[in-house]
Amino acid sequence: MSVDEEYNAFCSRYFEEDNESTISNSSDDDLELGYDTLDLSNVDENEAERVTEFLSNDCCINKCHTLIPRKMIEETRNNCLELSKGELDLVILSHIESGLKCTKNLADFYETVAKRKKYGVKKDKDPERRKIEFTFYRVPICRSFFLFLHACGRRRYESLVQHFCSNGATVRIHGLANKPSTKSFQPADIQKAVQFIQCTSDLLALPLPGRLPKFKDYRVMKLPSNETKSSIYRKYIATLTDGEPKMSNRSFRRIWNKYIPYVTVMKPADDLCDVCRGNTLSIAQAKNVPDIEREQKLNQFLDHLHKAKNQRAYYQSWCGNTDDTTTVLSFDFAQTVHYPVSPQQPGSAYFKATMKCAVFGITDEKRKVQYNYLIDEKDTVGKGPNCVASILHYHLETYYSDIATLVLFCDNCVGQNKNNTVLSYLQWRVDRGLNKTILFNFLLTGHTKFAPDRYFGIFKAKYAVSNIDTYDELLQCVVDSSPGGYNKSVSAENVTWYEWDSFLKPFYKLLVGITQFHHFIIGTDCVKTKKFADSEDFETFRLLRQPILGKMPPVIQPPGLSLDRQWYIYNNLRSLVSDTKNADILAPLPQKKLPAQKQKEMVPAQKEKEKVPAQKRKGEVPAQKRKGKVESAVASTAEPKFKAAPKKVTPMRRSTRSRINTYN
Repeated sequence: MSVDEEYNAFCSRYFEEDNESTISNSSDDDLELGYDTLDLSNVDENEAERVTEFLSNDCCINKCHTLIPRKMIEETRNNCLELSKGELDLVILSHIESGLKCTKNLADFYETVAKRKKYGVKKDKDPERRKIEFTFYRVPICRSFFLFLHACGRRRYESLVQHFCSNGATVRIHGLANKPSTKSFQPADIQKAVQFIQCTSDLLALPLPGRLPKFKDYRVMKLPSNETKSSIYRKYIATLTDGEPKMSNRSFRRIWNKYIPYVTVMKPADDLCDVCRGNTLSIAQAKNVPDIEREQKLNQFLDHLHKAKNQRAYYQSWCGNTDDTTTVLSFDFAQTVHYPVSPQQPGSAYFKATMKCAVFGITDEKRKVQYNYLIDEKDTVGKGPNCVASILHYHLETYYSDIATLVLFCDNCVGQNKNNTVLSYLQWRVDRGLNKTILFNFLLTGHTKFAPDRYFGIFKAKYAVSNIDTYDELLQCVVDSSPGGYNKSVSAENVTWYEWDSFLKPFYKLLVGITQFHHFIIGTDCVKTKKFADSEDFETFRLLRQPILGKMPPVIQPPGLSLDRQWYIYNNLRSLVSDTKNADILAPLPQKKLPAQKQKEMVPAQKEKEKVPAQKRKGEVPAQKRKGKVESAVASTAEPKFKAAPKKVTPMRRSTRSRINTYN
């Protein structure tokens, strides 16, 4: 067998037969499995056209491109195009190194090899003429075909050869790398910009308030939210003279982020601690005061942060409690939600008073579950202590009826939680034998972020993207907000509202100065109080006046919706429902009619009609009253001529006239 026959057999064995078999097998498998063919993108189509154009022309005299199947050419080019610039350089450099045909050490060997006749090609008389031999899977190919396979241009290849001759197969580094730019700023210019930012932060910035846990960088300074980096840049440019170089806004920001990244702009925020904010402002403004006074203010700030940290640690210690006889609950009110609501809100919905629903959450810290009580507008009795005590009573009697020790955490809201009514209700539970001991705890004002807020946030995230038309859909939205079942919804229709306030006053005394305490231990005989978790001294109070009777307080019946509100909902909210089937559920027809005067005011069409001037209504003529008589105005094409009324001249007082003459 000759050399040509051997080479043809090699190619057919390793390329043509394998490719045809794989292509046929893959196509048959795709047809059997029913796969859909994908359309090529514009980039792939352009690449296919480029390959077709190259294969249509001869790359060299030997026609090397006919030796390699088209599929392998496309795969090799795609693999090279996916590589980064540095990675592709290393691939080509490795081929250059392996295909290098003439070196000083192997010059004699290559001279003898050049005398041989290979694959029908004439012997190479000049071994120095072609220095690199290109191969593809050990198949000799020409340079143009090699460059096309590896998606490499001629100029890039020549530069790679020069780099290999001088540096070997190493990564190319740009000549300007690690060299200063010709347009770079001098150190004095950079220092001036940095000093300007520091001086601005000393005048305007405030130290970071103690609201971020595990944040140890005390250098952080916050500029006011009305300032921006661009505004600081404009002020800096205004201070420069004509001869000084001016940097761009981008360069100014780059210097800012590199040298003083701890100076940032304060973002708008709410629910901040008043004490932290006051201490921060006082420290920032105490620049020219004596060091003793400044140190006192700083110590006050640190004491407040220490108390907040201890209160938080006390709360977290109870959250990790695993005692079966103890239950740890946290409760709070969320922001009132409204319905019907849609993520695609029509413009008219902004001006309409939709249905309101209060949300009261009780979190079981051990089970990591929150019960959300949704109080509809028609079932509400307000957000006062009667509401809180009634929901607590229903929840404890329904889910925790046999708990010996009860631990409660809530915020410092005086009107809802921290008042004598809720405290008397908890002591009433102990006196009735429903619980042995109750620990009633409050977080520090301004630092009251705890577990209920997390579950409220999960619910609000689902609420913001949901279509909700009715109260039942709002209940379902709470359940759907957490697929793991951590958010549960409870209808307030199941809760019985009691008049705890007036019922408990004859039995318990009022605790004077209740707002200064944060911890209450309620027992059968007395109530022990502490101001803070790390306080050592307890104060004991006996609040029971007379023995507790076995009866329950009187029941409060929710007032429901007024007749005006019912008609408003019927006339205005039915159009906001996304599903017409829910219109009668949300806004049914009221059973009673409004008086005639109110009925006219409540009809939307009549309201819109009254807004339009009488002269612009079609088919209507305005009525004008003159001297007690009603006359009809006749419409005419001529424009009416109005005669301006003469101005009424009021005579000046004598004192005013004399004062004017005096000034003149």
